[in-house]
Amino acid sequence: MKKPKRKNVLKRVIAILLSVIIGFTVLSMAGSVVIFKILYGRNELAGELEVSYSMIDSARYPRRQLEITSGGVKLNSFVYGESDSDAEALVIIAPGTNDSSEAHLAEMMFFVDNGCRVLAYDATGVKDSGGDGTVGLQQSKLDLRAVIAYANENIGLPIVLYGHSLGGYAAAVCAGEKNVKGVISLSGFNSPVETMHCLAKRYIGIVADIEYPFLYLQNYFVFGENADPKAVDVINSVETPVLICHGSRDTVIEYDLSIYSHKDEISNPNVVCVSITDEKRSLHSGMWLEGESAAYLREKKLEYKEVSRTMTEGELKRFGESFDAEKATRLDDSFMMMLLEFCKYALAQ
Repeated sequence: MKKPKRKNVLKRVIAILLSVIIGFTVLSMAGSVVIFKILYGRNELAGELEVSYSMIDSARYPRRQLEITSGGVKLNSFVYGESDSDAEALVIIAPGTNDSSEAHLAEMMFFVDNGCRVLAYDATGVKDSGGDGTVGLQQSKLDLRAVIAYANENIGLPIVLYGHSLGGYAAAVCAGEKNVKGVISLSGFNSPVETMHCLAKRYIGIVADIEYPFLYLQNYFVFGENADPKAVDVINSVETPVLICHGSRDTVIEYDLSIYSHKDEISNPNVVCVSITDEKRSLHSGMWLEGESAAYLREKKLEYKEVSRTMTEGELKRFGESFDAEKATRLDDSFMMMLLEFCKYALAQ
């Protein structure tokens, strides 16, 4: 009479375990969906305390708004430098996570002054572009591919991709797109899922490890075959010249997450890897700026982030008016000349 009791106990244990596993799985998947909605909702704050187009000489750098869509979403986009009929290339600037289309106006002016046209855009779900949200890190690749396709059809110049952080990743994974002659990737990460996992660990510790399979599944459900394209895999699949730069003190995209950390795995013969070690330019942002400008811009953005929580709208406006746009856009001449020489090399291949 004891055996049936043991069987019943075993069945109960198995049933409880299955219930726990199923419940954990359902809650984890639901949690992943909610986290995506929170992390990748609309980003209206992109561009806060950036140097805006109204601050520069618009007569010298006129722009034209474009009609570009990505997955049915209209991207707020502009082309600069069309007055130069002899332009040799189109530089497409892929935006970072909190960047608007005006985030890299300083570099835009440099490239236009040196014979290029420049195309810049707000990403899906950002500022003046359409979309209910930014979708996920991989959306940066899809947006950039749509922009490249538009440029090939409507502008017709050889393309150099330029991107920082999320934009650096997007530029790298689009290295094989039609008519892309060169890629400049600054502070880019190698894997979207790996980056999400690492960032999650900073906030929830070991729980992020437990939830990792569900994080990957959610990326797969959202992006399918584009769930986790690795930058280095794409770079190695082409011979497109790629310039990879990373700050030695970057704490946002840490070394192990970076494309740069995989430099010994790169087989593409036309790749150049550069470590930025200057103290003021070796953090996540601003390697293209003079040291003092990089420090000033970083300080003002941190200050703005702090005071924006308590200041009135009028006080915030006055704070913005005190922002020195000229000081925040002084480029590092040697760094920018390195980029220009790389562009010339890439276009000559």
